[in-house]
Amino acid sequence: PAQYRDMDPEGIPHSCFIWSLDHGKTWRISPPAVATAFSSSESQIAQLADGSLLLSMRNEKKTGLRGWARFEWSGDLSRGRWSEPWLALPDPTCQASLLRHSSGVLLFSNPNSAKERVAMTVRASRDEGRSWSAGQLLDPRPSSYSCLTELDDGSIGILYECGDSYAAATLVFARFKLGWVTGQSP
Repeated sequence: PAQYRDMDPEGIPHSCFIWSLDHGKTWRISPPAVATAFSSSESQIAQLADGSLLLSMRNEKKTGLRGWARFEWSGDLSRGRWSEPWLALPDPTCQASLLRHSSGVLLFSNPNSAKERVAMTVRASRDEGRSWSAGQLLDPRPSSYSCLTELDDGSIGILYECGDSYAAATLVFARFKLGWVTGQSP
């Protein structure tokens, strides 16, 4: 995932992605995921079972909802196109994390509030991001940026900021089994 800013004086941010087909010798950039509906930044990307890409974006319009778009392509990334963007899940205009677990389940973490950076929550999707679970509250305290990863044993690790301000924030690492967020035993 990546982002760029328009060259105009306002420098509107746009989420996109970059890719290389020659092991990093040259790079290409996708069109913006959202051209005009809202400006977006701090995106996360996951590949879906059919090969399309799901992008989760910080919505700079501050509507209290997360921005999403799907990039569909068949064999040639440069000929792919973005779906119409949509808004879903509470988001206080904050970076979030998106991960496709090896089981195929998508996981998403962010502060579960439309206005405040509080209540770090992890959600699951079993239908490629069309719907999401109500989520599991990981930490009720003030929280912001997060990063999900799958650990060697299949459990999930999350690193996130916790605290009332940047100066007082600490990094917290938590580990949980996939069943904790999906509601199924391991």
